[in-house]
Amino acid sequence: MKRLRESEARLSSIIDTAVDSIIVIDEKGTIQSANPATSGILGYGPDDLIGQHIDNLVPPHVMARHDRNLARFSGRSSLREVEARHKSGSGIPLDIAVAEWRDGEGRRFFTGILRDISERKHNEEVLANARRMEAVGQLAGGVAHDFNNLLAVIAGNLELAEDCITDDAARGLVQRALDAAEKGSGLNRRLLSLARKRSLKPQRLTLNSRVEETARLLASILGDHILNIAANARDAMPNGGRMTIATSNVTLDAALAAGLHQDARPGEYVPCNRR
Repeated sequence: MKRLRESEARLSSIIDTAVDSIIVIDEKGTIQSANPATSGILGYGPDDLIGQHIDNLVPPHVMARHDRNLARFSGRSSLREVEARHKSGSGIPLDIAVAEWRDGEGRRFFTGILRDISERKHNEEVLANARRMEAVGQLAGGVAHDFNNLLAVIAGNLELAEDCITDDAARGLVQRALDAAEKGSGLNRRLLSLARKRSLKPQRLTLNSRVEETARLLASILGDHILNIAANARDAMPNGGRMTIATSNVTLDAALAAGLHQDARPGEYVPCNRR
């Protein structure tokens, strides 16, 4: 009898100090016991669960599968991943191992050890996103490389054409095309910087000059009846129209920044006003 009490005390100590949830249910699915760690993982205190059906911890969309697994279960299960329902109602990913045992009267019981794997799943998602970004970077590098070759051919032929043209108006159009090719090369270099993880080197620029250069380029492409910064805006004005773009320096304080966007920060900005 003394040895039995010592064995029970040792087992109770192990269960109570375990960092994983340990839940015992009978063959009807009624919870018989739950250790203290269950509260930290599932949100329920041990006394909240005793006498409740295990289905209370199983989301509706996996309940039927759980019942089938329990009905045909025999012996000890291997470690598998399941989804349980937290007291708050949210789903929580768990690793679970289940063992079957019988008491002295032959009644069937199941002991489940549940481990919270939320952090592991989060880390797996972060790693998957990092791999996707790496794939995007590799794709961007390949596209940028091919695009750079195309720009080189375009710019080279434009330079040859410029030497053969004597009409000033035509030479102006060629020069605008060369300027656009140069801007494309700049964009291409930024794509390559992303793909090769190079540090970017920001440069000061006069925004008004860039707007004027873009306006001259778009005027020759879109036509004088519509001047816009994108082709889809042209489609929004099928009968023609006019867009006015104005630039100005604006200082945002904390209150203004908070009112614009949650990620906005106080400082100096150059907004783009369109009408």
